[in-house]
Order: sequence, then C-alpha cells, then structure tokens
Amino acid sequence: HGFEQVNDLHPEYFVRERRRMWIYAGVLPLLGLFGALFYWPLLVGVLAVFTASYLRTALGLVRSGLPRLRAAHHAFYLFLSKFPNIVGAATYHKRKRKGADMEIIEYK
Repeated sequence: HGFEQVNDLHPEYFVRERRRMWIYAGVLPLLGLFGALFYWPLLVGVLAVFTASYLRTALGLVRSGLPRLRAAHHAFYLFLSKFPNIVGAATYHKRKRKGADMEIIEYK
C-alpha cells in the first residue's frame, strides 16, 4: 500500500522495490500457473527464477555479516513479503479508483 501511495506523490521513490513486487508477486506467479496448466517448462523456469532470487538475497545477507542460518531465514521472509505488498498495492489502487478514503495500516 505504502509503495503505491508514495509513488503517486513521488514517482522516483521505491522504483526498484515496486518493480520487484510486481514481477515476483504478480507476473511470475501468473506465468507459473500458466506453466503448471499448459507448459511445464515455463513452471520450471519460474521456480528457477524464484530460487535464484532467494539465493542471491541469502548470499548478499551472508556477505553483509549475517550468520548463514539467520540469512536464510531473512531471505525467505523477504521473498514472502512481496505477496502481502502486492495485496496492499491492489487494495490501494482499488480504493483510489473508487474514490474511497485511504486508511492507514497500523501494526501493533
């Protein structure tokens, strides 16, 4: 939600984060579903991209000083975080399209 709302005000902010969110939680899952139903090599390719992304993140965290196990956990949760991000982005666009009031998302 926040990435998209900030993008409306400042399009130059969070460009890479938004791109990753739309690709990894939007485009690739749709391609994977299509591959699972109609063309299995596409599914294998999508899974390979997801695996490479996870490994690149985990290795980057290890290089920055995190212990391997902790880096593996962090990389997993960073990977998963793209899915709620895209749900929030879709919610923001839906509210904006309908002219509804924006609601703050609070975590307690």
